[in-house]
Amino acid sequence: MAYISSIDTTNKNNSHTIAIDFLLEKANGSLLKILDVGCSEGYLGAYLKNLGHAVLGVEMNPQSAHKASEVLDSVYNGSISEYFNHHSDEKFDVILFGDVLEHIADPNEVLEVCHKHLNNNGFIIASLPNVAHAAIRAMLLEGRWEYADLGILDRTHLRFFTKDSAKALFEQAQYDIEDIGQVHLPIEVVDQLCNLNLNQTHIDLVNKLVSDEPDAMVFQNIFLAEPKRENTVRIVAYVPNKDLSLYDIRIKNPLDNWRDRYNGCVRYRGYNEIRLDDLYWGDIFVFQRSGGEYVLNLMSVLQKHGKKCIFELDDLLIELPDFLAHHKMCSITLATYRQVIAKADLITTTTQRLANKLLEINPEVICVPNCTESTDFPLLKQSSLAIHKVTLVVASSDRVLVDFLAPALLKIQKNFPNDYDIFVIGPPGDYLESFGIKIKRSDLLSHSDFKKLLSGLINPVGLIPLDDSEFSSCKSPIKFFDYTLAGMPVICSAVPPYSDVIINDETGCLVTNDTDSWVEAILKLAGSTELRNQINKNAIEYVKQSFSLNVAGDAWQSVVNKLAITRTEDKALLRPETYQEGILKTTIDANGIHLDVRKSLPRILRQLLNASFYPKFYRVLRTEGIEGLTQRLKRI
Repeated sequence: MAYISSIDTTNKNNSHTIAIDFLLEKANGSLLKILDVGCSEGYLGAYLKNLGHAVLGVEMNPQSAHKASEVLDSVYNGSISEYFNHHSDEKFDVILFGDVLEHIADPNEVLEVCHKHLNNNGFIIASLPNVAHAAIRAMLLEGRWEYADLGILDRTHLRFFTKDSAKALFEQAQYDIEDIGQVHLPIEVVDQLCNLNLNQTHIDLVNKLVSDEPDAMVFQNIFLAEPKRENTVRIVAYVPNKDLSLYDIRIKNPLDNWRDRYNGCVRYRGYNEIRLDDLYWGDIFVFQRSGGEYVLNLMSVLQKHGKKCIFELDDLLIELPDFLAHHKMCSITLATYRQVIAKADLITTTTQRLANKLLEINPEVICVPNCTESTDFPLLKQSSLAIHKVTLVVASSDRVLVDFLAPALLKIQKNFPNDYDIFVIGPPGDYLESFGIKIKRSDLLSHSDFKKLLSGLINPVGLIPLDDSEFSSCKSPIKFFDYTLAGMPVICSAVPPYSDVIINDETGCLVTNDTDSWVEAILKLAGSTELRNQINKNAIEYVKQSFSLNVAGDAWQSVVNKLAITRTEDKALLRPETYQEGILKTTIDANGIHLDVRKSLPRILRQLLNASFYPKFYRVLRTEGIEGLTQRLKRI
């Protein structure tokens, strides 16, 4: 039968949402050419097409194919094998198999053919029902195996897969599995959804038996896979938060550039997504900013087994100034942090000043400068029309010292109430509002959303205040780059790093940190459309030439060359017991109860390496408290 559905991306426990999230993260803002195999009436493809992607469909059902042809770029009515036979030269950035491969007699053959229909860096997203779901086990306990019109035992399914057998399918077809998403549904929901007519006694029995199995309630596994590439360097990058602009600026954008230009492979993971498969697969492991004991011990294990470890640090976090005292580490944490820096095979950082400071701890430091690229948005136009105010923009991910800027903005606002808007992004807005300044404001944004926001402002002038401290001098001038490529001239404090890259009144304005100097610079730049346009023209030429993403990509290749990678296919890294020493020397202190969990380390590690563990952990902690959590751990 033809499956008909709609797209609800607010539901994250949904195969469509997971597939869309995979695709958009891989696309990273680029528009892709997509082949939607088994497109049904085109609901998923239409959603992607509305985002700007080109979507072609393949559909066996003629009625569904006809409806899909009304919303997709084109639709082929037939099988995927027939489509490939008739379009032997067609290539795509992504091929989607939404619950399709289980309907094909030889899915391995189809996946192998897909290799020649994928562009460089092309990938596959495929969802597959999980025949090992607890509901199917309950049916088997009743001695039944009954097909239905839909669901896991759809009567048109020719193949059945568990998570492991599906992984084996992709691996045999020469694909690396980059990520696996999962849809979780309890037995009772699957029973009703698929009309299984299960006996409650068997439901209760299976629920009890599988209570500690993380995959027992998985209804579908969604695979993100890309063709294996031999003799290529593989990097796994661990980051604190993929939603922060720092992830895009320091990790995703430069490593994507390196991957595309130097034939590399990269996987991006949060620190809560550490998986055995990645630890075995990777050659180089990048740890961004976080440097606790866990990272230190994981580095030790990886290095012991021939892997290379990089610590990525973009700020002088080991010597924080007083105004960032809330971020300072205790002496024990700071000592561990310095150990991580010393332990790494190599340190990557943003500026040579910061590199020089870190050389005191680790002799292997390479500067990978923050770089940026032009957006697809038209450059901002600076207008001389009287009806257009000048928008003064202040943005920071932390509370920078704006004490010297606040009086200047207050003076500007009082003396010229109708000529200026003040727009603040991030924490500085709190201080400026407390100072009595009327502002428009936004919360912190991802790097791409930040650049989109800039593109919509009228007559913007970027204000970049910075104190003259060693910590600040080690920072990167990335805001100058982003503002410039959005078409925005800047006024910066005349201190490093901005005094290193800006020529005063040519590529930007440099001012001393006092109220009168800031007021004078704002009035001067805001008062001349010609000056704003000329400064920005010069700055754009300079940034494009000196700080394009190719510069960062080349720097990462220097990192790879420096590490002299030798591939180690060490199967021990796939065994949880490999990580018993150091990483999980764990005791739990709960109201005086000391719980030694080392006897169950392999099992605990399997749970810690599974992303579904963490929501359950916090749910138990919230509802049962530390004592309840302790009792559950005792039962592991």
